[in-house]
Amino acid sequence: DALNQKKHAILESPTGTGKTLCLLCASLGWLEYFLAQQQLRRLDEPWSSSKPDEVASVGKFDAPLIIFSSRTHAQLNQAVQAFKDTVYFSHKIGVLGSRDQLCLLPEVVNLESNPAKVYQCRLRVSTRTCEYYRNFDAGRDKLLDSMRTSKIADIEDLCKFGRDNRACAYYLSREVKSDAEILFMPYNYLLDVKIRNLYGIELTNA
Repeated sequence: DALNQKKHAILESPTGTGKTLCLLCASLGWLEYFLAQQQLRRLDEPWSSSKPDEVASVGKFDAPLIIFSSRTHAQLNQAVQAFKDTVYFSHKIGVLGSRDQLCLLPEVVNLESNPAKVYQCRLRVSTRTCEYYRNFDAGRDKLLDSMRTSKIADIEDLCKFGRDNRACAYYLSREVKSDAEILFMPYNYLLDVKIRNLYGIELTNA
């Protein structure tokens, strides 16, 4: 009812009762039902062959984005691992992380403070002195297509893919979210307006 009516729901359950899977499966089950209903409505709408744009739009829906958030990246990884074992794993997934989790350049990774990492990352991106970013930027479309077929699901998958392709996992994660059906992120990414704007997280249809 909360999903259908676009209202808030407060749910409580003891530790170890499977809250994560319940939330994920219920939300994605509802999403599949929503998409099926949209398809049926679209097919029932009268259309004329004189309007090819309408014909082309059949099957394309403005599906809501499901956002799953938790306090830590470790908890998110646990949720993703549980999600992998469900029948809903075919849905497009995105995982957002910081440079702390996703940067692969040793000169930046080994810096002690996060502000220093952010500064050095931005500097190297703007001056194009980061090999990983250059490779990401040059092969963006091909890399994203490869990620989609490889079922990249969590931070570890992203980092491995980035290392294998010598491409920036941080910027790849920001690109993948654009067509994700379910997006995993820490609470602060969702609640902090500045972080939402930085990552381009849109809540209008989520």
